[in-house]
Amino acid sequence: MNEEQRIKEEIRRKIKELYEVREINKEKFVPGKDLIRYCSPIFDDEEVNAALESLFDGWLGVGKNAASFELKFSEYIGLSKTVLTNSGSSANLLAVSAAANNGLIKMEKGDEAITPAMTFPTTLNPLIQNGLKPVLVDAKLGTYAIDTEQMEKALSSKTKAIMVPHTIGNPCDMDFISKFSEENNLILIEDSCDALGAEYKGKKTGTFGHFGTFSFYASHHMSMGEGGAVGTKYEELEPTVRSFRDWGRIGSGKYIYNHIGYNLKPIDLQAAMGLIQLKRLDSFLKKRRENFRLLNQEFSKWDKYFILPEATKNSEPAWFAFPLTIKDDAGFTRERISEYLWKNSIENRPMFAGNIVDQPAYKKTDFRITGNLENSEKVMNDSFFIGLYPGIDQEMLKYMVSTFKAFLNNV
Repeated sequence: MNEEQRIKEEIRRKIKELYEVREINKEKFVPGKDLIRYCSPIFDDEEVNAALESLFDGWLGVGKNAASFELKFSEYIGLSKTVLTNSGSSANLLAVSAAANNGLIKMEKGDEAITPAMTFPTTLNPLIQNGLKPVLVDAKLGTYAIDTEQMEKALSSKTKAIMVPHTIGNPCDMDFISKFSEENNLILIEDSCDALGAEYKGKKTGTFGHFGTFSFYASHHMSMGEGGAVGTKYEELEPTVRSFRDWGRIGSGKYIYNHIGYNLKPIDLQAAMGLIQLKRLDSFLKKRRENFRLLNQEFSKWDKYFILPEATKNSEPAWFAFPLTIKDDAGFTRERISEYLWKNSIENRPMFAGNIVDQPAYKKTDFRITGNLENSEKVMNDSFFIGLYPGIDQEMLKYMVSTFKAFLNNV
């Protein structure tokens, strides 16, 4: 072992020692004082050392770790190709940009794409940014999945694509959606950023359509800090995605540009962390599902106050969080219970953008709306979620339940 190797090995040992000391000195959870976050990344010396190894290699751009991650992620999810990018939002932009330029279906400015109104902004934004007109349909309460019955009503001669998010980690009805897209010759993009590892009839979300998108943000099922990916089962679509990610160039031609692209690459350090996180993903998912089961069991006694979360039929969700919708006659508002939870150190959030039509940024957006979006409006006003990520232990769960109980006893 030469001097450089000896120093590196000493650094690795010290990093491991640091995390061992942190674990030994970890303070006991204090109910009501320590904030129970709805999310937080979980990593230790393995990820840190992997990141350091990447730095020691001296190359910060996309490199060998990214290539390795793309192969291993494709194998895990069940896709032919994966393109790593810098966020789940970028993954959505790349997928829609590739869909609009892949030649399988001719798309023109003003063509339409069906998507739910109850959504996250960067699920919707790429449609607008690519000149497509969003056709908004409602979602279902409890599952928060797109209302498939409204999709047929939303169809027109201009419909060219479907953009479906697996909201809060709960799969959509992919039997219906897959058949609908095939019968009508539509590009299908699955936003699986909230649902990494979720399954519908034993098949992972993000693998049913032309493209699947994934996020590795700090709050998601595995984390690179920031990061995302576009996956496809069609090998011929991968070069277009990669071209849009890499400034619009194609193949190895450094200064030959086939598309008006972006620079949405990650750094190899992120991929190095991601390779370790991917090994942990199944254990993370197991803990999320167990926490969901325990919360759902406790909250079942309060179904007079809340619409409880419900797994889509034939699915195994990868729950992002624990969603609740306050019933009309519950006797309290979301603002009141949210404030109470915050005062008692329980982090909570509204359901993303709610009805996107009501958000200030979209007041002048040219939507076509199917139905009255009443469920999306209900979510906008009365839905919220609390955490169930793997860092929430049994004692925290008990405290969360007892806090809800104290609040509801005074309604």
